[in-house]
Amino acid sequence: MFHLISQIVFALIVVLYGVIGGTALITGRVLVPVWQRGYVLRPRLWGSGALAFVAGMALFRFVVPGGGTTILELVAPCGFVLMVAGVVLQILGRHPGRVRV
Repeated sequence: MFHLISQIVFALIVVLYGVIGGTALITGRVLVPVWQRGYVLRPRLWGSGALAFVAGMALFRFVVPGGGTTILELVAPCGFVLMVAGVVLQILGRHPGRVRV
């Protein structure tokens, strides 16, 4: 039961973060989480990074644990690369050198 609840909560978080990233990518508005609001200079770049990060997380959580075939063994590194690329894109979308006060 706990495994099912954790999957549902994880799916809701992934969908919410994907919606926030997609909105930032499509509209170009700074519709990012509250803790990031004053820091994002390029919201489209940040949004594309959020979507890449979400795709990598979804691959890791829902696709990879499904089995042990050779195709899935190739998907795991792809999910990791997507998550790292998403984080890099989100960092590049922030203000350079802005310090949190």
